[in-house]
Amino acid sequence: MHKPLLGYEYRKASGRKIPEAFHLEEQIFTFRTLKDRRYIVQLETYKYDIFIIKFYLKKHGSWKWKYNIRTNDHEAIRVINTCLNICLDLLNKQPTASFGFLASRTYNPNTKKLEDEAVNARYRVYIGKLLNYFSPQNFLHEENPEKSSYLILNRRNRTPKLKEKIEEMFKDLYVTTEL
Repeated sequence: MHKPLLGYEYRKASGRKIPEAFHLEEQIFTFRTLKDRRYIVQLETYKYDIFIIKFYLKKHGSWKWKYNIRTNDHEAIRVINTCLNICLDLLNKQPTASFGFLASRTYNPNTKKLEDEAVNARYRVYIGKLLNYFSPQNFLHEENPEKSSYLILNRRNRTPKLKEKIEEMFKDLYVTTEL
């Protein structure tokens, strides 16, 4: 059992099966911050027991840049902790779960500037949190600083060549394009 981090209380809002070969399910969670901002958390389930978590401010939900906007509410750590609590709760139910994160580049709508992809600000925050809460004894940490992405492979998952299978799966699922 993992000890919860200081985050916000969240609830599961919905879930749906995805009829694809690799992407199996999506669950939606919501929570409110102290400043009464509502966040949406998407937890995507993939083959090989891999889970990708994404979050955004609800009011940005229909916007192309919803994952890239900073709110300047100074609540980032509690928001990230809430997402990590969702992962830790899932891990308690599904002990072989592995996780992936992509640190979105910050987009400034006023200047129309997009942060560089490599080792962006969110990535630097995420890696510190992830190393603290996913022990290297239990998880293999795979970083891709050039893409600001991070994979946490659960050592309990005995799938042969797990890292290679996950990399191939995501290569097949996503075509990298410039924003």
